[in-house]
Amino acid sequence: MSSWRLLPVLVLRQAGFPFEMVTEYADSRAVLDAAELTEAESIARAAAEELKRSFRAAALPDRVVVASWLGFLRPLDEVRLADLRRRLPEPVGPVLRRYQDAAVRLDHGWRSWQRCHDERLAEAATRLTTTFRTDALLRDAMLLSNDAQFPHFTAWLDAPGDPMSRRGRKMTDLLIRYLQRFGTKNETHSHFGPLTVGRAARDVSGVAWAAAKPERRTFFSHWAAERVAANLSVRPEQRDRVTVRRRPLAFLRDGAVHLYAFTSEAGLSADWHFRQVAERPLSGAERLLFELADAETTVGQLRAEFDRRGVAGFDAALESLTVEDILVARFEVPIGVPEPLAALRESITEDVEAEAALAALDEATRAMADTTPADRPAALARVKELFGTVTGEAANRGSGRHYADRSVLFEECHGAVSDFVLGREAVDFVEDELAPVYELALAGPRLRMIRETAVLTDWLTERFGPGAQVPLDEFYAAYFADRDSLSRRCDVIDAELDQLDRDLTEVLLGSPDPEAAEVAVPRERLDAFLARCPSGPPALCNPDIMLAAEDASAFARGEFLAVVGDCHATRELLTHTSFAALVRERAPEVVAEVAAAYRGLVEPDELVCDLARSHPDKTANRVPLPMPDLEIYGRSSRPRAEVITPDRLYLQLGSRIELRAEGVPGRLRLLAPPSGGPSIRLDPLAPFAFPRRLGGLGLHAGHLPHVPRIRAGRVVLQRERWHIPTQEFVGTGPGAARQRGDAAEFYAACRLRERYRLPRFVFAKVAHEPKPVFVDLDAPLLVRQLFRLARTGTGVMQLSEMLPGPRQLWLQRDGRRFTSEIRCALFTADRSGVRRTKEEVRTHG
Repeated sequence: MSSWRLLPVLVLRQAGFPFEMVTEYADSRAVLDAAELTEAESIARAAAEELKRSFRAAALPDRVVVASWLGFLRPLDEVRLADLRRRLPEPVGPVLRRYQDAAVRLDHGWRSWQRCHDERLAEAATRLTTTFRTDALLRDAMLLSNDAQFPHFTAWLDAPGDPMSRRGRKMTDLLIRYLQRFGTKNETHSHFGPLTVGRAARDVSGVAWAAAKPERRTFFSHWAAERVAANLSVRPEQRDRVTVRRRPLAFLRDGAVHLYAFTSEAGLSADWHFRQVAERPLSGAERLLFELADAETTVGQLRAEFDRRGVAGFDAALESLTVEDILVARFEVPIGVPEPLAALRESITEDVEAEAALAALDEATRAMADTTPADRPAALARVKELFGTVTGEAANRGSGRHYADRSVLFEECHGAVSDFVLGREAVDFVEDELAPVYELALAGPRLRMIRETAVLTDWLTERFGPGAQVPLDEFYAAYFADRDSLSRRCDVIDAELDQLDRDLTEVLLGSPDPEAAEVAVPRERLDAFLARCPSGPPALCNPDIMLAAEDASAFARGEFLAVVGDCHATRELLTHTSFAALVRERAPEVVAEVAAAYRGLVEPDELVCDLARSHPDKTANRVPLPMPDLEIYGRSSRPRAEVITPDRLYLQLGSRIELRAEGVPGRLRLLAPPSGGPSIRLDPLAPFAFPRRLGGLGLHAGHLPHVPRIRAGRVVLQRERWHIPTQEFVGTGPGAARQRGDAAEFYAACRLRERYRLPRFVFAKVAHEPKPVFVDLDAPLLVRQLFRLARTGTGVMQLSEMLPGPRQLWLQRDGRRFTSEIRCALFTADRSGVRRTKEEVRTHG
């Protein structure tokens, strides 16, 4: 019996367009022609080697010069050919003729190959442009993907011109990159990345679903609502109605504010760092204002209180403390709310103009969902115009960044698949056969939490004494004073974790046959490794599970495999995600089920707390759970009585270290570390959350040119992949001579495919790109993208097999196949890990 339980509510995420739309651009004739050209090259090379031997036997004084022609398999010109016929012994004549005939055939074949390849590319580009021009849903996907450049895109689509011109190639590259994303990826949105809310059900066999009409849901972006709020806050009609709030990580001690912050360069969870920002002495007026700023009292009320007390300098104090981000004095859009304009409208009162502007923006945003594709550009333009009128700012941001919410709105979509049910065979599989994957992914994070909890406990006891009660601001001050020492202690833990990853790599790979496509790992070997690893603390994870089956009927027979991509150990990603509102809409019970699952992870005297941290992009949307919020930076959406601020937190030392809050019974358990970081290097409160991990299994295999597929039963732990230096992705002609152009690059791709025994379908990634690119090595347009990707950086190109493969895409509609994955949350089934943790601290390592 597994120790993991699948949350009953789950999501089936799908590509918005069938996989066949991408493979339509394959050209089998191009591959065959390349193979024929390779054969002609082999014949010419053999003839060249034979002729070189004849040169050496004849002791020609200029054989090195002649050999350079032979090295590149070029035909000899008439003058040189006649000279060699005269100088070589007569028996060598047939050898010379064989080489010349082979080289001429190769030269003619190469010229023909280049011409045909350019024609093929032009034909495919024209067909691709026509597809985007005539398919309203593809055009709409482009609009939602990059509305700032959409007019430029449509101008090309409607009057494309020469597809092989510089602009034509650029636009073709753009279109094929969009198409591979829309037809092979499951992390997009709206109608080109729809979702289906479903349930796990053991009373059903196989999988089941119903056909439905897609339903869009359009949301105003949080960042855009914040811009609107900031502009409305300075209106004379509203200024005195704005509430004033202390930044949660601003602490008043000894007449000065000590300000801390979690900062990020990119806004991604893995990039957040905890920093000591400032130590700022306060004047008398500033101190009074800081103490009165309770997030409920307005500017007008605070000014009146200053007047009542006879204290001068209110406006100057408010200005200085807000400029330095110690106080917040503006309308705020609460963190996580999916309807930010509705939340903002609740704050705006007695201002007819502002209320009308918000109502117009809200109405225009909602109207987008039901607008026909042809009218959607104008509808979006209307939203952007209204935004610009209110704020005076551009309606786009973050050009070129992933997860940047570049537009003022975004969409999610209930897909054409509805009422999805994952039956007992797959549910048992997810809970039982996939359990080792979750345990492997969490082995390192659990060990880190155990080790770092011990480090933190020892350090606090040394610093403050046994049994001490340490307010959070004093804890933070001591943490930064001793950070270097703590970091050195963490170095030892990091080394232990690195060794754990190396040991795991050895267990999974051993000494693989470099020619082997797959390594089968016995379940017993995994169990033996996991027996060495901590079984606690309790945890949860969010695996992206890709099921591979011939069709839907295969599930009832148990004829399927699973590939786990990412296995994020974060807050569960059903109520904390861009589509959380859609999940609650179709499965309102998810709130109670998630809350119960979290409570099942903790001891009876622990209180589980969510975080109101920040809202850098749409993935920060959430559905409120029945638990308090710990306010970290942004404003919580919960009533203030259900909000815990950091100035109420303290650490209690005893037989164990505890995080507590004044006025709150019990210990606190956070859904995630305040910074999102898994280690006390990044966040000293990390041990008071759950074990945390981003990504998949951490195999130390990047140094291997080839990593076989790693399979344990029906579970694929690692796709087959190749690590190829980017400098190998250069165009080549006959004789391996470097050449520019698409024809030479496709020919080189065919050589690489043969040399590394690559499959037809791969995903390609270089280090600086956050997302892989799908490549059909039979498709000239996609091979062109592979070589363009290689030119963007140095280092290694990672190629991974497509798995599930095309014949394993079980989700089929109208006879066409769609890529898909199960988004779900799993929780450990009991709290025994909590009780074992102390013993494991002593016994592991």
